[in-house]
Amino acid sequence: YPVPSNCSELVYCDDKQTAIKISSPSSTAIFNYAIQSWTLRVAPSDCFQINCEAAGQLDKWYAYKPSPQLSIYCSSQGPMTFVCANKEDVFNEAKKTCEFACSKEGNFPYPGDSSQYYFCLSDGKGGFQKLVNACLSGFTFDSEAKKCVKSTPALPGA
Repeated sequence: YPVPSNCSELVYCDDKQTAIKISSPSSTAIFNYAIQSWTLRVAPSDCFQINCEAAGQLDKWYAYKPSPQLSIYCSSQGPMTFVCANKEDVFNEAKKTCEFACSKEGNFPYPGDSSQYYFCLSDGKGGFQKLVNACLSGFTFDSEAKKCVKSTPALPGA
């Protein structure tokens, strides 16, 4: 995991959940969580840092901008890094929770409710707009077909 306050370090957690700090192989390399490797820092903005020791940071949550499926919590014991359970999710700072984020156009399952689905559209600027659509009455969203299909009634005794 990246170290929130230092782009030149990462923390590796072994099988026993022991944290091992590893330094960058070069002063121009930063850890890229998405590809699990060191990459070349091209611009200063490539190094996203959170200083949990600064005044007013205690008990604050942050999305880790280079890899938004990570979140950082500034605790009294220091920064804590969390990973969203679903790889399609990103951390929403305002809601302090992970939620689905569109990474391409199409229809996607809505967790816990097969009568709804996410509909992702390109915004024309390289991003996506996420909408929630409902299936018609008597239909449920099929995540394999990526569309609403006629519901099959449950068999008696099943």
